[in-house]
Amino acid sequence: MNKFFALIKGEVIRLWRYQITLFGLLVSAIWIILLAVVSKEEANALLPQLIVLDSGLMAIILLGAAYFYEKQEGTMKAVLVSPTSPAVLLSAKIIGTLMGNLLSVFLMWLTMLVVHQSVFPIFAALGLVIIITLTHLSIGYVLIYWSKDFMDLLLKYTFVVLVLFVPTILVSLDVLTDGLENLAYLSPTYSGHILISQLWNTETESILVAWILTVVYPLGLFPFYILPQFRKEAIRA
Repeated sequence: MNKFFALIKGEVIRLWRYQITLFGLLVSAIWIILLAVVSKEEANALLPQLIVLDSGLMAIILLGAAYFYEKQEGTMKAVLVSPTSPAVLLSAKIIGTLMGNLLSVFLMWLTMLVVHQSVFPIFAALGLVIIITLTHLSIGYVLIYWSKDFMDLLLKYTFVVLVLFVPTILVSLDVLTDGLENLAYLSPTYSGHILISQLWNTETESILVAWILTVVYPLGLFPFYILPQFRKEAIRA
């Protein structure tokens, strides 16, 4: 257990050294300023989108940046040849990324409390952020393993952003018909938005579908694709 905590600590230090954490905090500062300058009603309307954007799409690009930084410096090779199992190493990396997203959501909650004297259920939000982040990290790892370098990842990421985030925008604008709106649930970003929105909206329509299509990605990708690929990286290292 001590070794596992040491791995998490090392991951946190690495993310700070690569300035990934600093960049994430700067993005969080943008969300905080935005929430502070709008009205209470507008802030509550923005929060679901901001939380999903921060814990979903931002998590993918920060994960990719950290991965290719490690690969470029040779840190990844040193980590992978350590006596710790690939599953434990992967878990430590995931937890290191999750910590930044949880901090960001807490800062948004604190901003709402201080500026607007309004709060949302913080523990429920943190739990949902863990699930949404894991879902998007699973997609992020797939993009990483399909990319030759960081620029190649950025190109694929641009396409993925369109696929994942556009359905959320189209549904909010009432552009999609009922049939096409159901297809939007295939986007984990849209399904994650539905889950987060429950913190402000008690409607339960299609919530079960959103849950299923949010958790199916990490449950399928991590054990059956990402972990085997992670092991292959260890063998090549």
